[in-house]
Amino acid sequence: IEETIEPLRLPFDERFDARDPRWVPFLNYWRLNAEQWAWNPDGGAAGGCLRHDAAAGVKEPERGAHDAAIILRGGEGWTDYAFEASAFAAGGRFGLWARADLQDEGAGNCRWVQGYVFLLDPTHRVCRLWRARKDGHIAATAGGDATPERNDFANPVVVAEAPLPAAATYGRWTRLRLDVRAASIRCSIDGEQVIEARDDLFESGSVGFFAYRGRDVRFDDVRVTPAP
Repeated sequence: IEETIEPLRLPFDERFDARDPRWVPFLNYWRLNAEQWAWNPDGGAAGGCLRHDAAAGVKEPERGAHDAAIILRGGEGWTDYAFEASAFAAGGRFGLWARADLQDEGAGNCRWVQGYVFLLDPTHRVCRLWRARKDGHIAATAGGDATPERNDFANPVVVAEAPLPAAATYGRWTRLRLDVRAASIRCSIDGEQVIEARDDLFESGSVGFFAYRGRDVRFDDVRVTPAP
């Protein structure tokens, strides 16, 4: 699978005015299906958008997608960059992936995922920086013991968190930014930096979007530029 991916160069822009097959959803889980991610020609901040709804394509809405992700293929070799996008949601949690990758191991096995997620949770008025777990990585627990990690799409590590700015609410477009440069990671909302952290587990990877029990989650106006 990886050998067929055409590498993308920075800067990269995406308006979502038409379906782009380079954006690949994580689907290898029973709650997930392709209909939950859709291209909408007129629902964006200006023009089209990429849209997610956890209940799309399922008979029982409450059994729809919990964690859901979609990744841009071709940016796996990117290292230091700034990822900006506009986001809108009517409910749930949503945010950006950086240094992201996913892999289908074949034979029906689950895909692994890597990277960092900048997540907004307007219900609880908090934003978080998550890190995917990595198979075999030895990490210290809260008690100080070192234990090996196992990659699990629905069980990330919380790197940092902060209060959500008052303007970041459901029903309005918000400009999100995730900067990664070496081990430095910075997260911003509408131009205001809310999280600054350090983590060096993932050194490269593409960009993507995340939603948790999302209702009418939309993404638009993607811009990825090399770090200065």
